[in-house]
Amino acid sequence: MWVGFFTFLLLVFADVVKPQGAGSYGQSGAGMGMKFGGGAGAGGNAGGGGGSQGDAGAGGGAGAGANFGVGGNESGSLTCKDIQREIQKLRADCAAKRSAMKNEPCQKGGGSTIGLQDHGKLDHDIKRIIRQELEMYANDKTGMADFALENLGACVVSTRDTKKFPEENQKFLGLDILGGKRSEANQILRPISLPGKCWSFSGVSGTAVIKLIAFVHITHITLDHVSPLMTPSGEISSAPKMFSLWGLEDIHSLENRHKFGTFNYQKKGGTVQTFPIQHPSSKSFRMVEVIFQENQGNPYYTCVYRVRIHGKIDNEKGKTAPKKQEPDHPYILQ
Repeated sequence: MWVGFFTFLLLVFADVVKPQGAGSYGQSGAGMGMKFGGGAGAGGNAGGGGGSQGDAGAGGGAGAGANFGVGGNESGSLTCKDIQREIQKLRADCAAKRSAMKNEPCQKGGGSTIGLQDHGKLDHDIKRIIRQELEMYANDKTGMADFALENLGACVVSTRDTKKFPEENQKFLGLDILGGKRSEANQILRPISLPGKCWSFSGVSGTAVIKLIAFVHITHITLDHVSPLMTPSGEISSAPKMFSLWGLEDIHSLENRHKFGTFNYQKKGGTVQTFPIQHPSSKSFRMVEVIFQENQGNPYYTCVYRVRIHGKIDNEKGKTAPKKQEPDHPYILQ
């Protein structure tokens, strides 16, 4: 009886395991028999791992008595023929599904795939969105709304004690400076048009108090300057360098003002430079003050081309019309 039993085990072992290592087509794993969920076979089919040809044997159990996902017998063993049979089934199923997916858009135009008509509409929508974003960037260069834009109602209400530059018919190196006329502070709320179309003030420091178009939770400030390629001298020494942004509750009082931060306009940082505020506030502001403290090296005057304020409108305060600024303040521009 024992001889017959061992003979039976030997036959099973020879049929299922065969040589360990890289055995015949998909039978053995790296050092493990297929009966124990072996690794990748030479032909690429494995009881539990991925083969070099990309075909994986479906699920494998470990040890005798385990139930295999496909074709296993009651003793838990999985033969090469079982694997080959299941692979053929999987290949047939995949081929049928691929064929169905190719035909489905043309026949139904829907389902789990995108029909030709829907695909065309999606492509059109994507192109439209990209075109809008490119147009917005081309016109604005920031992609953010400007709440200090004069065309929308913003204005400079004060320059405090800033000394204007130049005086009437003032010349520099024998040439009229900016056409010999005083520049208007509201120029900083307009898009740049030409070199010289800026707000100029004497020296390196100046102040501009801006009334925004609405109460805004401020998030960014942008400073624009003309490109040095557009200036006769090829440089921008009159451009601002260091400046700060403040939120004001009342133009007549500086006690409750909020400092959003101090920023540095880089000479080689591009013509349009946007800065996130350094000290956010839970309050929204209708009035802001920009204080220019230093320029790029010109000792005579500073030119500010454009200032932009970005953020989100405070809808609650926006429902109440703000009080009209009385023009009796000594620094209010007429």
